[in-house]
Amino acid sequence: ATDPDKGPNGQVRYRIVNYPELFSVNANGSIFTAAPLDRELTGEYELVVEASDGAVDPRRATVVLTVQLEDIDDNSPVFSQPAYVVSVPENSPVGTVVLQLSALDADLFSNITFRIRTGSALLLFAVDPISGNVSMLQTLDFEDLAAMGMGTSYTFQVEAVDQGGVMPPGQATVTVRITDMNDFSPVFTQALYRGLVAPNADKGTVITTVLAEDQDPPGTAASFVRYRVDMALSPYSGSIFDVEEESGRVIAKVNLNEEPSTVFQLYVIAFDDGEPVKLNSTLVEITVLQPSRIPIFTQEDYRFPPVGELAPIGTSVGTILAAAVDQIIFYSIVSGNERGHFMVNNLTGVIYTARMLDYETLTSYVLRVQADSMLVVLANFRVPSKSNTAKVFIDVHDENDHRPVFTRRLYIGGVAEDTKTFSSVLKIVATDADTGNFSAMAYRLIIPPAEEGASHDSFVIETYTGVIKSAINYRNMRRSYFPFKVIATDDYGNGLSNSADVVVSVVNALDMQIVVSNVPSTVVEENREQLISILERYVQDQIPGARVIVEAIGPRLYGDGFELENYSESDLTVYAIDPLTNRAISRQELFKFLDGKLLDINKEFQPHLGEGGRVMLIRSPGIVASVKKAAQAVGYTEGALLALAIIIILCCIPAILIVMVSYKDRQAECAKTARIQQALPPGGKSAPPPPSAAPPRTTNQYEELGDSSMRRGRGRQDLSMESGIDQGQDYAQDYYNYDQGYDMPQYGSRRKLIPPTYDEYGQVIMEDDGYYYSEPGRNQRIKLVVDHLEHNTSSTTEDSGTETQRNQIPIIPNSHSNVNGNVYLSQNGTIVRTRRLTHPNNLKMGSPCRLGKQFKKLDKLAVTHEENIPINNIEVAENETGNGVSTCVSSASSVDVNLNLNSQICCGSPGSNITNLKTFGSKGSISKAIGPACGADELETFVDNHKVSRETLESHSDHTLSEEEELWMGPWNCLHIPMTKL
Repeated sequence: ATDPDKGPNGQVRYRIVNYPELFSVNANGSIFTAAPLDRELTGEYELVVEASDGAVDPRRATVVLTVQLEDIDDNSPVFSQPAYVVSVPENSPVGTVVLQLSALDADLFSNITFRIRTGSALLLFAVDPISGNVSMLQTLDFEDLAAMGMGTSYTFQVEAVDQGGVMPPGQATVTVRITDMNDFSPVFTQALYRGLVAPNADKGTVITTVLAEDQDPPGTAASFVRYRVDMALSPYSGSIFDVEEESGRVIAKVNLNEEPSTVFQLYVIAFDDGEPVKLNSTLVEITVLQPSRIPIFTQEDYRFPPVGELAPIGTSVGTILAAAVDQIIFYSIVSGNERGHFMVNNLTGVIYTARMLDYETLTSYVLRVQADSMLVVLANFRVPSKSNTAKVFIDVHDENDHRPVFTRRLYIGGVAEDTKTFSSVLKIVATDADTGNFSAMAYRLIIPPAEEGASHDSFVIETYTGVIKSAINYRNMRRSYFPFKVIATDDYGNGLSNSADVVVSVVNALDMQIVVSNVPSTVVEENREQLISILERYVQDQIPGARVIVEAIGPRLYGDGFELENYSESDLTVYAIDPLTNRAISRQELFKFLDGKLLDINKEFQPHLGEGGRVMLIRSPGIVASVKKAAQAVGYTEGALLALAIIIILCCIPAILIVMVSYKDRQAECAKTARIQQALPPGGKSAPPPPSAAPPRTTNQYEELGDSSMRRGRGRQDLSMESGIDQGQDYAQDYYNYDQGYDMPQYGSRRKLIPPTYDEYGQVIMEDDGYYYSEPGRNQRIKLVVDHLEHNTSSTTEDSGTETQRNQIPIIPNSHSNVNGNVYLSQNGTIVRTRRLTHPNNLKMGSPCRLGKQFKKLDKLAVTHEENIPINNIEVAENETGNGVSTCVSSASSVDVNLNLNSQICCGSPGSNITNLKTFGSKGSISKAIGPACGADELETFVDNHKVSRETLESHSDHTLSEEEELWMGPWNCLHIPMTKL
């Protein structure tokens, strides 16, 4: 193409418009093929070629180019069909065309010719190379081919060749079948058949049998012979007699009532099913016999005793008997003995066993016997009638001639570690072909002795059911297995026996998988055997002979700990046993075998689970999830030891905490004791008594202090008077029942005193439950020293004044000989005993009013000391008031209300009366009965009408009373006072 424009506007470009995938064009207009072309598909192309210039808005011109393809020989001839099948009748003449071949070549110019490729077929067939007609070279006979074993069909290959081409020829297969022609007619074995019949023969009586043979190949239609009566030649005889179509037996068509010696002629035709049908005929002469020539049986039916199936050959079964006038009787079995189990003596009529009987095959026989005259038999005739035929019934008696047969040679079962004793493990089944008791089994186990020499068996079996049950505890026996034998004996253990092997493996949840389905467990239970057989087949695809065992069927468990149950769905817990190792297949392998085929399993489960029923998932038991990591890291034994160690640690944690808390309390106790020791004066002990002093008494300390009622081993004491607690009143709070921090109780609150335990010196012993000890052999007492400055007391407010300095009173050796004092109950619940100091006139008068103020001080617990006080000889004197009522005196003096721990005596005197001391009231008073003379700042004290005894204390040295009141808790170990109170 040309363009007169200059520059880009005159530059010509070419493009194939309609076949760009087959053709291409270059810049100078040369056109090339872009892909191989096939003339057989398209022989001509019309290409549209476009030329355009190089302008921005190019101008275009097109031209049509016609491309014609030249043919080359690139195709082989193809037959009209790849295989030809044709049937040819036998005996077809030579040259008969049986088939015409056809082939085509896609090339334009081809010269196709045909030929037979198979060399052996060239002797029988020929093919026209131009027309393709296949013809026969010789006559073929069906019977000859069958006799020579060459078969009745020929198969060979033919080719179609392009004579001028270079491509390979086309091929096809030709099969020629030789069909049988009806070459032969049926031929009777006899030209004339004769028969005898009784004049009164019943309908269906067999008179004789005709037989015709056909020489056509057996199994072909032309060789199949059938029979019929020629009614045209024997119309009257055909109305009385007939012939069975297939068997050829001539029978009475009706009940006969004919005259003796009458002869009937019956024509019988034999014909085949060949093409064309060929036939032949024969004559049957039937003579009616004289009645005197027909024997008569004595019985119509004979019933003999049962014969044992193990009876030897020749055993007599019974005897039949027939009679006839001047005739020799010939007995024969005419029917019912097809198996040949019996024979009859033709002259005597005794029936014997001819072969071994088998009750399991046939339990009874019905023989039909016939008695004929010997003359008739010699004439090769039979005369069946009512009189000379009879039935013989023979029953076979079962005997124990079969051994038990187990359903399996090897029974594989499993038992879980936590299986209870006498739980069902496996059911053994043995069958017996015999009947009755001869098939009733009795089972027993043969268990080899255990290596440890255990005297008891690991399993037991129910004798008549075959259920094997557990007999021991299988704890910690996982991966173990028990091989033993089971013996089955029929006739309830008295007959024949057989044995089978049993292997039971011990498993636990680590070996199991759960098949979760969306149907109730009842549906799974009903179809249990079918479902397990399906699962077992998929496992056996991987491990031949593996057994799948059901551990449990129940509702579906779900939730974090699988503690919830869904009864609309079900869990099928299974495990599998490997027969090679006799151990459970690992849980991971079993999961892989089942989960990998879940879709296929669901397809087979669906008919048993119902519409919509399916397996949702395969999962491990819940217990596996809790120990999965441990089980993967360590073995079973190490895991068990680890679990045991964890349990021990968990159990020890509370004990460790108790020890730590006790240790902490002990540390606090020691710290307090240390502070008390630091508060002691230098030397820490009292000075020894002077020589003139009497030696200390060796009696019990509490006897010296007047507390003779307290002894070691005694129970709770009545402390109502001496402790300030009303006797007989219930107390809601225990003495130690303080919250942490020991908040101060309200005035008037009561605390229950717990009696202490004493050692042989009368000292309290410290135990874990909160009691306190003092060291044996030391007479230690705690002295609380408070100043005597008065402060206003209130039940609801703290002290208004500033706390005065607490001064420590030095210990004066031998300054007193009696440490008994009065017992008071302070505001904070502390029990306090006052120390009686020496008085010039052996009397120490304390003011209850002033003591009430000192109790207020005592609530703050001033300086504490610990001192060792020797036990001196104590003299007790009693001072009684006349009216028995105490009075309030000035604050400079002090009055003691003498109360001992003994609830029945005062100041240790058995004859003394008891001062009733009640708890403080809301105004801080000690009691209501002290008296009004004490004033607003004094405590009220109630003294009953009994005598108020006063103690006298003799001192071994002179001592001037200080202005401070010493309040003693001594002996502190006589009272239940927590250390936290000190």
